[in-house]
Amino acid sequence: MYSNIGADEANFLRIFLVILFSCSGQASVFEFDFEELIPGSKVVHPELRVTRDEHTGAKFLRATYEPSSDGSKRLVFRKEFVAANEYTLNYRVYFENGFDFKKGGKLPGLGPLVHVTGCRPEAPEKWSVRLMWGPNGRLSLYTYEQNRTRTCGLGQSVDNFKFETGRWYNIGLYVKLNDAKKDDGIIHIYVDGNLVLTRDDVRLRGVSSEDTLIQRLLFDTFYGGNKDWAPPHTTYARFDDFEVSSGLSVRNSRIENIAYDRAVLETTQIMSEISGLVPNRKRPNGEKIGEFWDTARLSLDLSSQQVSNIRLASSNASFNEKLIREYARVLSRLSHRMVDSVGGRLPTIELMAHSHNNGEIGFKFPNLQERRFDFNTERIDIIKRFSEDLSYFLSLSANVEARNALLSVNWDNNLVFNYGRIAMRFFKHKGNAEINDFFHLKARLLKPSFVRPNGEMSGQWWDTAQITFDLTSGMN
Repeated sequence: MYSNIGADEANFLRIFLVILFSCSGQASVFEFDFEELIPGSKVVHPELRVTRDEHTGAKFLRATYEPSSDGSKRLVFRKEFVAANEYTLNYRVYFENGFDFKKGGKLPGLGPLVHVTGCRPEAPEKWSVRLMWGPNGRLSLYTYEQNRTRTCGLGQSVDNFKFETGRWYNIGLYVKLNDAKKDDGIIHIYVDGNLVLTRDDVRLRGVSSEDTLIQRLLFDTFYGGNKDWAPPHTTYARFDDFEVSSGLSVRNSRIENIAYDRAVLETTQIMSEISGLVPNRKRPNGEKIGEFWDTARLSLDLSSQQVSNIRLASSNASFNEKLIREYARVLSRLSHRMVDSVGGRLPTIELMAHSHNNGEIGFKFPNLQERRFDFNTERIDIIKRFSEDLSYFLSLSANVEARNALLSVNWDNNLVFNYGRIAMRFFKHKGNAEINDFFHLKARLLKPSFVRPNGEMSGQWWDTAQITFDLTSGMN
């Protein structure tokens, strides 16, 4: 996926995404998406095809459900990973517009070495945990447990939630196995980071052994049932970003992480293209904008993705206009992915480019300092800094109460300043209670000095320090 950028950049991107939109920090033991596969290629079944999103350029797995006497064809495959007693499966699902939920169908889940599905008899070493969609978009847990009272699996509906078509959902399925002969297994279902169903009385296995541990991704998706479950017409769903992590490790948001990868690749391509252009160094007669004769500027409404107020220093700046238009296209899409996660209002920003010396491209958010990068800048820096500024801006418009709580913090100068920087970074994805916990944690790391100065006093106490901290610019 990162063939156009260096290993350090790729590693930083992954780390940066974890900082912005982290799970709980548990180790991932298995993950896959479809970015390395060729669009149109099948995955096990002809009805499972790698498809490219026409808007973001990201790839996903598209499932085609054709009506049949069984409901629809069983689209299934398995992926193995290291066996353990508890895991969380995260993945994204998207039901395309026109999807008819009918009576219901299966969604991916987890299983042991040898699972049981399809209304087959129970066995002490066999079990499975999957999800289902139901009528009108209802979500259900669907398990094959020990001591079944029915031939097929046990379904339990999620209250107060229904899938809608035309949008991505982040699904989290946490499973902790029971001790043999005990009904103490645990299952949680999360949607977009929110816990929507929990059970703590599950007996999945009847014996304890290596084979009964969680060790299979059960990719199952189909209508059925029987012909009564078949959709009235061919329907489509999308799947992406599968990850199995140790313990409880649920994605906090419905952010489309793949948009970051795509934005980095597109920005890299743009920077590569522009670095190969030889600028015209002939100075025009009397035309000037900004500090250089070939500067191009424009305004970009990130919400509507519309460009306006194009300003060219001269006709020689036309290729710089092309550069920032491409730049605007990438950053617009990135912005919409972020605002889905953290909330807030997308602003209008300013973009610029010139080719003086090493050339520069830059952006400026309202009330923030302009950031500039020469054409030799590490590509990831553009995405990193833009994401930071946007997340700061969104947090300023979306989390006023938590932000105001910061004003009461009074420790020494360096401590206050560091708290301010930390708060800006983390406000965007933490609630007020989490922020309080986070501040207590950081207080153990950012320790004030207790050395009393000679006769110096300020405020109520001898070691009081006060600064004005601008959460917008990060300056004190």
